[in-house]
Amino acid sequence: MKNRIIILIFVSLLSSINCFTQDKDVLTKEQYQRIYHVPDSLLTKEEQVIRVKLYDLLLESIYADGKKLCTSLKESDFKKNDIPLFYYNDLMTSINEINSFYSKNTSITTDKIKEAVDELKKDYGRFKEKGMKK
Repeated sequence: MKNRIIILIFVSLLSSINCFTQDKDVLTKEQYQRIYHVPDSLLTKEEQVIRVKLYDLLLESIYADGKKLCTSLKESDFKKNDIPLFYYNDLMTSINEINSFYSKNTSITTDKIKEAVDELKKDYGRFKEKGMKK
């Protein structure tokens, strides 16, 4: 069950493609999808930078509060890090959808949510550390 929660959080937060909102200034929908679904080796340098910034911001700011998934991120954090705002909008939509799921599912406890968030951060830390050693 813990693994399913981790997967749900990760997939929901990082691939909310259905919630795509158009931002004429920056990336197209295709580029947006690439950042989430294409292996690092096939991304452009710019896409890799955006991906790392997104993951870092997300995993530094995500936390469990009772039976809710929360983030301390604001639009200004995305602007400050040169990340297109539609990623912020999609993140907030995804968090709301996840919290709606949690509120309807009585088998998911606050401890499971906190454990899943902690495991997600730990796994990303290992992934990032491994990637930096290359």
